[in-house]
Amino acid sequence: MVQLLRASDISELTFDSINEKSATIKITQRKTGKPLTLPLLDDVKEALHDYLENARPMQDDSHIFLKARGKGSMASGCALYL
Repeated sequence: MVQLLRASDISELTFDSINEKSATIKITQRKTGKPLTLPLLDDVKEALHDYLENARPMQDDSHIFLKARGKGSMASGCALYL
């Protein structure tokens, strides 16, 4: 069964959500409140590394995805388009 993350779950990802050693992503789903563990696929891992090295603004924030302009995480009420 394929599990997908909602945009709200993606926007709330933190560095603690990602475990490269066990190759997992662990979250608590925002909509349902249920814990979810997903595999960290190689393509996703590569895309995250690329984003962190080349696109993520330099901010002291534990969220992975940050606003492109201004400060703060996408979790703070931003729209997220996939």
